[in-house]
Amino acid sequence: MKRITSVVLAVFMIAFFGQGLAGAQEATPAAVSVILPVIPDPSQCPVTNAASVQEILDRVGATPAPAPAEEPAEASPTTVAFTLPEGQEADQATVNEITQRLVDILACFNAGNYLALYEFATDNYIRTQEATEPFTTDDVAFFASGTPIPMTPDVYNTLVAVGPVLMLSDGRVGAVVRGIFPFESSGIEADWLVFAQENGRWLLDEEVDNIDLQDMATPST
Repeated sequence: MKRITSVVLAVFMIAFFGQGLAGAQEATPAAVSVILPVIPDPSQCPVTNAASVQEILDRVGATPAPAPAEEPAEASPTTVAFTLPEGQEADQATVNEITQRLVDILACFNAGNYLALYEFATDNYIRTQEATEPFTTDDVAFFASGTPIPMTPDVYNTLVAVGPVLMLSDGRVGAVVRGIFPFESSGIEADWLVFAQENGRWLLDEEVDNIDLQDMATPST
C-alpha cells in the first residue's frame, strides 16, 4: 500500500479539481464477508476526525524531519523476494475482520483522508515508518492546511484479494493483500500486511510492499 508521504504530490494535483469531503460514517461496519474485488466507497471511511501529523508523532515521541531541499524522484516499484512465515490458516471470522479493516483503510484513502490510516495502526507501525520514511515539516504544514479532498473515481484504490491469511506464533495475523493503487502502478500489487489486536481491534503493525508471489504457498506447521 502507498506510504502516506509519497502521495502528497498527487494530493496537490487532485486539490485543483476536487470537492470538499462529505461527512464519513461514524460506525465501524460489521465484520461480514466482503465480496472481492471491491472499490471501497469514500463514504465507508469510518474516521471523521483523524489525528494531525503532530498528534501522530506525539504518540511515539517523534518530531518532524527537516523538509528536503528537493522532493526526491519517485522510483519505479520493484518486487522483493518474500517467504511466508509459518502459521496456521485463520478462521473465516478473522479473515472477515481483516478484510473489513482493509476496506476501511482504502475507503479513507479514496476519501483523501490519508491520516485516517494511523487510526488503524499500532505505535510499532508508526515507529517503523518513521525510521524508514519520516514525516517532514512540510507534511505537517500540508496536512494542517485544509479539509481532505476525495480522490476522483478514476484513481480510486481497489482491494482485489486477501489471502492467504495466517495466524502467526506471536498472536498477530498476517495476510497477503492484492490491490490496485493507481498512483503507484496500473497493475496489481501484492503486499504482506501484519495486524496486531489491541482492545479488540485488528490494527496494522507491519508492512512489506511489492512482494514476489512466485511459487508462494502456505507453509505447513
